[in-house]
Amino acid sequence: MQNSMARRIVAARPSVPNMSMYPDTYPDMSEKPVSRSTGITILLGVLILLITLACLGISIYALAVGLKNRDLLRFVAPPPATPEGLPGVISPSWSCPAGEQRRYSAYSVRQRVNTEEYMEGVPCHVNNGDEGLYPDRRAQYSKTMLHDATTGLVAPGYYETLLTGVAAKNFNDVLRAPGASVKQTNPLAGLAFNLVGSDTQVHTMPPAPRFNSYEQAWEYVENAWMAMLRDVPFDQYATDPNANLAAAELNVTTGTLFRGNVAGSSVGPYLSQFFYLPCYYGTNPIDMRIVTPPTAGLNFMTNMTTWLNVQNGLPPLETATYGSVPRYMHNARDLCHFVHYSMLYQSYHQAVMMLLRMGAPYNPTNPYIGSANQQGFVTFGDAHACTLVAEVAERALRAAWYQKWFVSRRLRPEAFGARVDRMKKGLASFDIHPFALNSAAGSNLNATYGGYFIPQAYAEGSPTHPSYAAGHATVAGACVTVIKALFDGSYVIPFPVVPSADGTMLINYTAGLSLTVEYELNKLAANVGVGRNLAGVHWKSDFDASVRLGEQVAISMLRDIKTTFPEPLIGWRFRGIDGKDIVV
Repeated sequence: MQNSMARRIVAARPSVPNMSMYPDTYPDMSEKPVSRSTGITILLGVLILLITLACLGISIYALAVGLKNRDLLRFVAPPPATPEGLPGVISPSWSCPAGEQRRYSAYSVRQRVNTEEYMEGVPCHVNNGDEGLYPDRRAQYSKTMLHDATTGLVAPGYYETLLTGVAAKNFNDVLRAPGASVKQTNPLAGLAFNLVGSDTQVHTMPPAPRFNSYEQAWEYVENAWMAMLRDVPFDQYATDPNANLAAAELNVTTGTLFRGNVAGSSVGPYLSQFFYLPCYYGTNPIDMRIVTPPTAGLNFMTNMTTWLNVQNGLPPLETATYGSVPRYMHNARDLCHFVHYSMLYQSYHQAVMMLLRMGAPYNPTNPYIGSANQQGFVTFGDAHACTLVAEVAERALRAAWYQKWFVSRRLRPEAFGARVDRMKKGLASFDIHPFALNSAAGSNLNATYGGYFIPQAYAEGSPTHPSYAAGHATVAGACVTVIKALFDGSYVIPFPVVPSADGTMLINYTAGLSLTVEYELNKLAANVGVGRNLAGVHWKSDFDASVRLGEQVAISMLRDIKTTFPEPLIGWRFRGIDGKDIVV
């Protein structure tokens, strides 16, 4: 790793176990004369031992052959390591002699990567301290548990069963509200190990904003405005009165409103070209339109009755409705709908399909560039690019799930909105920053819905797992990173398009700005990650930290697989989510 972002330097690294550091435990055997009879006895003993070992070996081999798929291998310990780091001379009886060097090389590659990962160390993971500060658990995720019908707080004793589950790494006894039918989502995934890339717990995030902080209040105000502007087309923010009020209160411009804090996200149209360009899965064209767009103006969980029902793990009391005219995404409601149902790595797999179809060049570090008689495919080619986005997505989710369940356990926006509502109505008292309590966004919500809940784009509100990290954003950061490692980020996308005012067709983008692969990939990550914020299920800081967590995961995976290639790869070079050079 040639870049500090690509290899963490740990000040105090644990030493790697090495048998060569231990002294020889065998006694010193000085030369002594041996009698003729003693020699014969020793020789006979050796012959008997060899015959016994041969019989034993034949028996084991016969047993191994008789077991389906040679299951005996599962019970055989790995060969001991020699001082050179290669396996000892013991070989499986079915191993071809000609393959011994390959076996040694494969072991050496794995051992080297394992040693590097071992030396990396695991950092201390620190949350924002709210969990220990507030005994009433006002700042923590508690969905599916029983909640007080007046204050909205989780009932005493329920959250403590979650903490017990975290400590025991067993969530079978976490309490749910009486009658709850919704389950918690996969807490143990955060403890899964990785065999490629750094361990799940090596990657870390900064603590989330505190419950009583200005940053948390600002994020509530942003989420409130996001809900109020769901039906305004992105390209009309500059002229829409509410969008201008939102930009003023949030101290941003309408050109950067809800854009996402990544390099290039504010260049060109709001939505990435990778939502619109021609996409084919082989010979099958993919329609990039939303087939059943959601009904305009329809939001959920805007009062205590509907909110409490969902918090207690019951099916929502409200039902979503949809239109019948397909359209290209052109406003926040469309984007919310897309990120509600899309597979987490779907957008990035489609982006690869689009790049291949348009003939986008590979990254200049690709070892096959300039070759007169070879091209990449399984490695450094089409197949490699298509599969890598799926592989890194799984690693990213494991890292996010560890942060969610075992570090932060941060409350979702829907829960914080209830805290504001209860306090504004005099039904509870919380130490919420005045910026949230006195905001224009809150007043706008109250005038529209009669309360201060953050209107949800989905009838069921957020998923049943904590807010920080964000799964979509972590996958986004990981996937666009590996795509940038494989393709030339400076390539300008030809013939860019934008949706028409009603989203029913695509028209040429004529603003004159060059839209590069790098920036449009970063924008794609921002669109997907911020799309979850627009839906009311995540915070700005969730996206900002999680997309960078995903980048960490991808870099560690690229670093590890780099050691496996026979091609003369010097390394990958590309620009990261913040626009800085990264070399792996």
